Amino acid sequence: MRKVFINHTNHPSCYWSHVQREEAEQFGEVTDFPFPDIGPEWDEERVLALAKVNCEKILALQPAAVLCQGEFTYCYQLIRLLKKSGIEVLAACSKRETKEWMENGKQMKTAEFSFVQFRKY
Repeated sequence: MRKVFINHTNHPSCYWSHVQREEAEQFGEVTDFPFPDIGPEWDEERVLALAKVNCEKILALQPAAVLCQGEFTYCYQLIRLLKKSGIEVLAACSKRETKEWMENGKQMKTAEFSFVQFRKY
C-alpha cells in the first residue's frame, strides 16, 4: 500500500521549498487536499459539519500524516477528529521575515517564509 502525506492548507505543495517537500515525502507521497473557504459568518455547527465531512474524505485516502493549517476553529475540529482516528497531524514551522513600508499613504507589508520543520499537534 502506498503511503500518503496530505497537505490540507492554503499553500499548494507545488510552491514548497525542496527542504519541505523532502521532509513531507518521508511520510509518503504528497497529495494536496484543498483547504475550504470558511466564511466569518459561519457558526460552530457549520464548521464542525464541514470538518466531519472532510475528515471522512481524508481518512478514505489512508494518510500516514496530515499537514493541517488554516482557519483556526475548523482546524481545531478537524485535527481533533483525525487524531481520534489515530492519524498523525502536523503543523509546518517556518521562520518569517517581514518588511514594512509606506507607499502612496498606504502601509505595505511583505513576508518571506523559510521552512524549518514539521511539528506534531
